[in-house]
Amino acid sequence: WSARSFQTALIANGLGAYGEKGDVTAIGGSTAAQWASAPYLQLITDELTANPEIDIVHLSIGGNDFLPAVVSATPIDGVTMTPVAAFQEYYMQVVGALATSLPNSQIVLIDLPADVRWAPFVSSISNMVDIPGMGSVQLQGEDGPIEASDRLTLAASALITQGYGLPIPGSPPLPENLDLATGNPGVILREAELDLIGQQVAAFNQIITSAAAAFPNVHAMSINPMMEALATGTYRTFGGIELTTQLLVGGFFSYDGIHPQNVGQGVYT
Repeated sequence: WSARSFQTALIANGLGAYGEKGDVTAIGGSTAAQWASAPYLQLITDELTANPEIDIVHLSIGGNDFLPAVVSATPIDGVTMTPVAAFQEYYMQVVGALATSLPNSQIVLIDLPADVRWAPFVSSISNMVDIPGMGSVQLQGEDGPIEASDRLTLAASALITQGYGLPIPGSPPLPENLDLATGNPGVILREAELDLIGQQVAAFNQIITSAAAAFPNVHAMSINPMMEALATGTYRTFGGIELTTQLLVGGFFSYDGIHPQNVGQGVYT
């Protein structure tokens, strides 16, 4: 919103007659529970009252209900991921409030990326490292060698530079999980953990789809075909320019490996 990418995308697609308003309600880091709370619902009500011309509402929440599991490399239901039943309660409360208070407006629900492996935050660091005299060897975590099906987060890079994870005497293993005492994150997502997060996201997306079916003025839109095309290198935009999920050079994701940069925000819009 700060980069005005939504408005820019509207203009680029011949929809410049439409305006957008999100400076108050586009709040980074917010969760479904927060939006279902009285203060946040009142915030939406106040914005709609102040801007009665709004006839399309774009609702994209849920990312921060599983993102802590990715950033900490530790999926724990109720700690780093919102439980599915709780997410359903919160999400339906928000959608229900919008749908009933805006019967003549269209509400669009955006789903969540189905595979966290698409994000360069978990796909940029190799599980292999070259050591003079040893060749290419597997990095080591606290639970053993890091396999090709596992993923290292970007946070692993600094630790590897410091000598962590090397299969040589004196090298400490890379941390697997969030240290609940210190708050230090793990940097390894094992294949089973990636699958667990994927199952949680799939359940969230089913709730989003079901919410759209519950009200005549609510519609679901999936970003996953676009994300899959980006991940496979088949997405083309802006005059045929290729965009991918590669960190920085792919053109879509920002330096944090999770959020889109300005071009990515425009494509998403």
